[in-house]
Amino acid sequence: MSDIADSIINIEMRERNANNNGWIIEHPLTIGGNVSIADASNVFTATNVEGALSELFTNASSGKSLVKTAITGKGGTLVDANGDGIYTHQELANGVNTIKQGGGNAIETDVVSGKTFTNADGVLRTGVGDVDLIPNNIINTANIFGTQGTVIDYAKYEVSDKDIFSNTTTLESSSTTPTLVRSIRINFKGSVRVTFRLACVNQYGYPVYGQIYKNGLPIGIKRSISNYNYDGISYTEDFNISAGDQIRLYLWMSVMYIEKPSKCNSFSIRGNWNPLPIGYEILV
Repeated sequence: MSDIADSIINIEMRERNANNNGWIIEHPLTIGGNVSIADASNVFTATNVEGALSELFTNASSGKSLVKTAITGKGGTLVDANGDGIYTHQELANGVNTIKQGGGNAIETDVVSGKTFTNADGVLRTGVGDVDLIPNNIINTANIFGTQGTVIDYAKYEVSDKDIFSNTTTLESSSTTPTLVRSIRINFKGSVRVTFRLACVNQYGYPVYGQIYKNGLPIGIKRSISNYNYDGISYTEDFNISAGDQIRLYLWMSVMYIEKPSKCNSFSIRGNWNPLPIGYEILV
């Protein structure tokens, strides 16, 4: 049986010599492939020490390779001191420390509310700034930092000959004081063109009047006809309005004449607009 140096002895065997007058001392070399392992936790595929050591080396090598890929994938750098292509644990640790955690000096109030960020210390933070950056505060043609606006650009509603509201229902008044005969609430901001046709149906020369009001106050020119004209005369004016304004038509006469009242044969509001769910509301 082969003998080994005393410095690596891990077992000693003795047997009597052939004359049975002394001992033969031997130190056999234990081979890992011949030593089984219990592996109570079922960690290894191998069943002996040699196989288990091989698995440990392979797993460690594979693990280092994954760590290396992760470091370089995050922008870190690695230094192989001896150039053997195998990184030590310390070299891998040094590589991790080269990964940039973040940059900048932003604080929570600098970042849009609900958005997350990091800066130089690498701590994940959530912004709390600019709580007014919401869809209802942004024009619908704009997207600011990912927030799509929903506000309609009412400034684009300019005067034109495109009908917003129009009808030919006869409106009339026999009163000698301005009397409301039509009221339309406009639900957008911009400019509108208002037209009404004033008619005088009495043959006695009693003047009839018509005038446009906004929210109860006269804004249009006071129109009048004193000659018989059943078809009437059209009058047109342009006005600037805000959402919620009421455009009103008032009619009256110089002398009360119930049988022959002041009349409006048509009334319209025009503007350059795209259809809205509710562009106007008829109040009167």
